[in-house]
Amino acid sequence: MLNNQESNGRVVGKAERQKRLLEIVKVHPVGTQTELTSLLASEGIQCTQVSVSRDLRELGLVKHAGRYVTPELPPGQADIEALGRSISPFVQAVQPVGENLLVVSTRPGTATTVSLILDATKWPGVAGTIAGDDTIFVAVHSGDVGRAVVDRLGQLVNKSL
Repeated sequence: MLNNQESNGRVVGKAERQKRLLEIVKVHPVGTQTELTSLLASEGIQCTQVSVSRDLRELGLVKHAGRYVTPELPPGQADIEALGRSISPFVQAVQPVGENLLVVSTRPGTATTVSLILDATKWPGVAGTIAGDDTIFVAVHSGDVGRAVVDRLGQLVNKSL
């Protein structure tokens, strides 16, 4: 199901569903996909277990001690292989657009997910991200940091950016 309808009539897309799913597993000890589907439904997001299963895989969520968790990385210690596996299917290009801003182009509907993953890495010198549907703005403290992030993302997604 590509779009989900909330009880207030607002259409909720895949990116919003995945964002809510991440928020849920950070707050609730959820052990099954059925529980996740029910919790999403309680927030007005109707989806199937198949959609939740796909979302879990795409978001890189893992089961640990009987519950779904986000793969937390120590601050500033991003696991380059895990991060690359998480975002490589989605990132299409990265380019600097000035001293303190990068633009990351993603596949449609995946920018929010990639943005959440990038924020979770807590890279030194990265102030934060803002995501749309297929574009992410990454604010960096300096041009040097920006160039380092572009280089590193290029390595992560195995592309020459």
